[in-house]
Amino acid sequence: MINRLLYSRKILILDIIIIYLASAYMISVFSRESIITCTAIIAAGLLYLAYYSTQHRSEKEVLTILTLVMLTLILGSVTGLLLGGINHIGAAFYAFTLSIALLLILYLASKHTSV
Repeated sequence: MINRLLYSRKILILDIIIIYLASAYMISVFSRESIITCTAIIAAGLLYLAYYSTQHRSEKEVLTILTLVMLTLILGSVTGLLLGGINHIGAAFYAFTLSIALLLILYLASKHTSV
């Protein structure tokens, strides 16, 4: 039963929503406490997704999940900037650097995957 719960699409969607909300909150507040807390939440979500992806998933499905997570983090950063961090130059640079790094990772992963 636990295996079915761990591999259900509802838990996957919930994890992606939590990652989105954590990244949006981190960028909108952009304080030391929010960065530490939200980074831990995002890391836990990414660890779950890594575990989910390693269990009998095809390269195409893993690339799809990776693309969805990268877009979720970027959209969360943009939402956070629009909600309150756009006047904070540190939040803007953090979101921009995170977006560029994620797009670069996604490009390199798609380049090395035979889809």
